[in-house]
Amino acid sequence: MRQYKSWNEVPDNLVSKTKLKTMKLVPNEIRATVYQRKNNVYINLYDVSEAKKRKEPTERQLKAIEKAREALIAKKTCPKCKGLLPYILDGGLCEICIEQEWMKKQSERASKMCKDWMVNKEKYLILDTETTGLGNDDEIIELGIINLNGQTIFHSTFKPSKPIEGAASEVHGLTDEMLQDCPLWPIKWQEIQKVISNKTLLIFNSNFDIRMIERTNCKYNIESILPVSICVMETYAKYAESYYYNGKLQWISLQRAIDYEGINIVQQHTAVDDCILTLKLINVMANNISA
Repeated sequence: MRQYKSWNEVPDNLVSKTKLKTMKLVPNEIRATVYQRKNNVYINLYDVSEAKKRKEPTERQLKAIEKAREALIAKKTCPKCKGLLPYILDGGLCEICIEQEWMKKQSERASKMCKDWMVNKEKYLILDTETTGLGNDDEIIELGIINLNGQTIFHSTFKPSKPIEGAASEVHGLTDEMLQDCPLWPIKWQEIQKVISNKTLLIFNSNFDIRMIERTNCKYNIESILPVSICVMETYAKYAESYYYNGKLQWISLQRAIDYEGINIVQQHTAVDDCILTLKLINVMANNISA
């Protein structure tokens, strides 16, 4: 079998299978090959005079081909978004719709959870704190607790053992001078423990507040069992379907959450006021409607 080094050497009667297909011809035996430098391969060549005319499909065959094509398209089409994909779904949803369905279910579960809180109000309390700062050496200087009827169960400010950071003071408005005559944290801790005993605490960004309770107790050498808590911020992120690209829940501020839900209140950053805003947000989620 002859091998040509380039297409320039190939006689006109020898063509590739692809060329025969465009001519609606069916190849016979391979008569030669030609080297294609671009892909570093040899391409089979066929004699045009030996090729046979391709049979035209019958009407029945055309219908069968069209039916098969439609069936393949249906298998590649997401039944929800109707998007056509390059792979077969086998009746399932595309990846985007699967993710959206999952987020929707998480949102519904978050709403149901809030409804359960409001139905079983006696089991829960809402807590919020203000602190000297955000570091490991900082401590709580204000703590507020309300029930799910909006009634204040506990509120106190505390004299800190360290100066309040300027950035923190700008947020909550508390200063060292304002707290000079307030009780120290240990004096009120037993009262706080009694209030939260056998209760589940609903806290917006509970990781921070629970950590600050732990840090404050450690600072005053108080041994205590940390209360059971649920993060309302994470619950809201699920409700609002707010996720990062890696699938993790987004961190959302309380002000941003209430703004998004149409609660027209400016956050004052006092412990009890923030508890009340958290309760309003829970009510919105429980009723699954904007305020």
